[in-house]
Amino acid sequence: MKGEAQPLHRAITPRDGLAQRFGRVERLAPILLLTAAAILASAPSMAGDDQIWLSRKYGTGGWDGLRQTWLEDGVVPGGFYVFGILGNPTGGIDQDVAYAGHAEFDLSLNLNRLAGAKGLAFDFAFSWSSGSNLSDDIGNVFQVGEAYSGRNVQLTRLFFEQTLAGGTLFLKLGRVSAGNDFAILPANIYYVNAAINGNPASIALNEPGFFTDPVAQWGLRLLYHPNDRLRFRLAAYNPDPTVGEEGEYGFDFSFNPANGVLVMAEVGYSPEIKVGGKKYRGIYKAGAYVDTSDFASIDDSSSHHSSQYGVYFMAQQEVTHEDRDPSEVEFRPLLVRHLIRTEAPINVTATQQGLTPWFALALSPRQEISPMPVYIAGGLLYRGLFKGRPNDRTGIGVFHGRFSDRLPERGSETVIELNHMFQPTPYFYLAPDLQYVINPGGTDIPDALVLGFEAGFTF
Repeated sequence: MKGEAQPLHRAITPRDGLAQRFGRVERLAPILLLTAAAILASAPSMAGDDQIWLSRKYGTGGWDGLRQTWLEDGVVPGGFYVFGILGNPTGGIDQDVAYAGHAEFDLSLNLNRLAGAKGLAFDFAFSWSSGSNLSDDIGNVFQVGEAYSGRNVQLTRLFFEQTLAGGTLFLKLGRVSAGNDFAILPANIYYVNAAINGNPASIALNEPGFFTDPVAQWGLRLLYHPNDRLRFRLAAYNPDPTVGEEGEYGFDFSFNPANGVLVMAEVGYSPEIKVGGKKYRGIYKAGAYVDTSDFASIDDSSSHHSSQYGVYFMAQQEVTHEDRDPSEVEFRPLLVRHLIRTEAPINVTATQQGLTPWFALALSPRQEISPMPVYIAGGLLYRGLFKGRPNDRTGIGVFHGRFSDRLPERGSETVIELNHMFQPTPYFYLAPDLQYVINPGGTDIPDALVLGFEAGFTF
């Protein structure tokens, strides 16, 4: 049964004995991982095929040609580590500093090249999540650090994808995440707050069966792109919320379609507007979902309701371009490697330097089972704002959620974020971040100022 009177943010509880034993490891995790990455990155045997250490695509280099050999054979390894250190010097329930990190390693296999299975690919990934959630101390719902995803080692993805109809139809089946396929804008991945990185936070809050990395669920997704402008998605997922329990390590393969099915649909349009010899690209998405499960009222767990539904609209549009030549250097931040792969035909990465406004709206009208029926967010993302730094990104975003009328003690929560992502190399970024949380949890908890940074390294 879903919606069993769960709190809107994680309960603030002291660490248990096991967590205390691993607390020191978690505090050392960013130092240990970045040190290991630096050693690998500087190893001559790894970098023999790279002319310039700072410009190569991966921190560990081309493995003396081994990466390219594997790629030609149809084997694509990947991995990254992202961590954040944030603190709230004022406001919230309590003041604290929190580290959160997420490391992920995946392998994609082109089974056409490896086994002669035309158009078939296989992908699997494992992840390690560590640290703590600063929002527990603040008492707010829009998680201030998107790097936090629990404290677990788990299977993150395990699926097959078949290409059909001359490369216009993609069928994916296996252990996947709905949030990897729906309600994502490329501009949104550059924010530290999880209110929009990578999906509107209200969708998962109102629909507990909508999972994002690193939690996987059974799913079947169809992606159809008849041309370079249009994308149509249709998917069905097993929305059992128990698959996200940390003790299962991602290996809870139970399948209970009788308990309900989450059906999602989305249409995406990517126009290219030509003005004065320049091309300004945009991405516009509209989607809807229906979950046939039973839900308990958010204010009365003894009252049950059948089905949940919601709609969303998201858009981003380039509006200015710098006269400087664009750079193709890119870093894909947390949780977007699969997004880039499935969205690549519509040029999701912003290779042009300039300003891109974005907007997101998500509605879930059933207030009796929707803790946040109205969500609205918007912002500006600028690539290459400062001369001589063409690959940096500066972002400002405002995220607002109104709580259900069934929760009279809660009004609305708003977060304002400003960050600047320094990208000195294609495989590393550092993003100082400032956030201001207004009405944490929609209550009278004091507004909170959040300061800190996020950093990432691609192996």
